[in-house]
Amino acid sequence: FRRSGGGGSERSFYGRSSGSASMYESSVNDSDSSRTKRRKKKNKKYRRSPGVVAPTNKFVQRWQGYVAFLLCYIAVATPLEVGFFEPSFNFFFYFNQLIALSFLIDMISNFFVALYDHRTNHYVYCRVYIAEKYFRSWFVVDAVSIIPFDALYLGIGTTAFSRLSALRIFRLLRLAKLVRINQLGKMFDRVELVYTIDYTMLALVKFALTAVMFAHWLACAYGLVEELESSKYSWMRSTEFGNVVIGAVDEDPRDIVSSWDLYVAALYWSTMTISTIGYGDIVPVTMGERVYVIIAMLVGAFEYGYIVGAVSNIIATRNEKINKFQMVMRDLNAFLTDHNLPQHLRVRLREYFKYQLQGTDGQVHLKLLDRMSPALRGECTISMNKWMRELEFFRYCPEPLVISLSMQVTEQMYPPQEFLFQAGDVITKMFLIRKGVISVDGRLRLSGKTVCETCLYLDEPVY
Repeated sequence: FRRSGGGGSERSFYGRSSGSASMYESSVNDSDSSRTKRRKKKNKKYRRSPGVVAPTNKFVQRWQGYVAFLLCYIAVATPLEVGFFEPSFNFFFYFNQLIALSFLIDMISNFFVALYDHRTNHYVYCRVYIAEKYFRSWFVVDAVSIIPFDALYLGIGTTAFSRLSALRIFRLLRLAKLVRINQLGKMFDRVELVYTIDYTMLALVKFALTAVMFAHWLACAYGLVEELESSKYSWMRSTEFGNVVIGAVDEDPRDIVSSWDLYVAALYWSTMTISTIGYGDIVPVTMGERVYVIIAMLVGAFEYGYIVGAVSNIIATRNEKINKFQMVMRDLNAFLTDHNLPQHLRVRLREYFKYQLQGTDGQVHLKLLDRMSPALRGECTISMNKWMRELEFFRYCPEPLVISLSMQVTEQMYPPQEFLFQAGDVITKMFLIRKGVISVDGRLRLSGKTVCETCLYLDEPVY
């Protein structure tokens, strides 16, 4: 019985071991197969499909510039048309159809433009991968934005259904294309690599455009609220336009007063609301208009406070160098007063610090060089100190040595009529004239020249 039990136990033990081994082998096979699938998928992802171009292609960049112009146009024109103008077969109608066609072409072209992979810092040219990413992101928005809602509105004709204000809500779906305005940020990233940009001035322009566009959108929405309610009592009907007050008539206010006059009045109201002035000559009448005005005042007050604070901070940052100079001069004046220094010395000290303000920010430049990679740091230092290659001593030196010595160059500033050194002084360093003129033994040395080159050749100080 023991042997049988033992054998049974042994058989059971081996059976379990065999089962565990089989499970382990199957798990290993599954892991290998999954890794193989991922490897194949990754290799397929980085396979280059024919006809796919990089976003840096010149034609692609020009096309994106054209699309950016169209986005800026619809950001201004579409809310204006929806709020104050009735669709008709005019120039703007056909131009809108051209925009829809351009957006359709742009939607198709997105399948032929490579995507940037942030994990590998490379472009992916696989069309299948590009299509998957596009379908999961902007495809639905782009598809909705190319629908010609104006044509559908006019195609209904003059039936009673064509007068429903709800149709204008469908026209607002064209604004979904504005979500793609973030492409301007990507274009700007490439532009700032080529051109020198004053970021403080750019920020001021951005806030100015934000304030103008916000007032424009508030005005257009104010007109849309009036049309959606279609009431005989509204802000349009109670506002005086010259000598005309529309009043509670059955006609559309846009048929009595021009749409441009209505828009200017709404823009006048939105500007007052944002700036928290409020003259009270244009007031909401219906419940819907009052609810909208409450929201507009709250959002406008926040926008106004944010812009004022941001602009003040930008102006203070823009004059940071001048502010620091004024602080230094204030400390200098206190120093001169406390020590009762003579007048001629006070003038020289003020001239020195004022001249120092006009110089370069040497410490800032050194910090920038420290943050660069070794290759970029070497190229910059060589370009900044080309004078070293012109000296006979450095002409045949290895480039790493020249770069290392260039990093040891320190900037010093001297006011006019000051002596760098005199006869009998111990000189242990060479001077490079970056800006200005130096007189040595009656001879003038201009910018780019050196003084005391012999310090490089001698092991002892020069007198």
